Amino acid sequence: MEEAALVSLRNTRGRRKEKHAAKAFLDQLTRREREVLGFVIAGRINREIAAELGTTEKTIKNQRVHLMKKLKAGSVAELVHLSLQSRLKPASP
Repeated sequence: MEEAALVSLRNTRGRRKEKHAAKAFLDQLTRREREVLGFVIAGRINREIAAELGTTEKTIKNQRVHLMKKLKAGSVAELVHLSLQSRLKPASP
């Protein structure tokens, strides 16, 4: 029983560290990058994001690439994972 409690405690600490690291990554973002990220994790495509933010699709593509590099994410799934860990909310439809 004690061993299970220790494993649980280690897992909790690990998740806490992971959440803290994700939040630190997201704290590096500008307001605009957070906006774009919110739309990306909500599943919106570049054209929709551009229309919503009043910019061009090319600008959104560039911002997404920069966002991926800044957060060291290899995929949108990783962006979603980071966002969930830091409790960033997706943009509303």
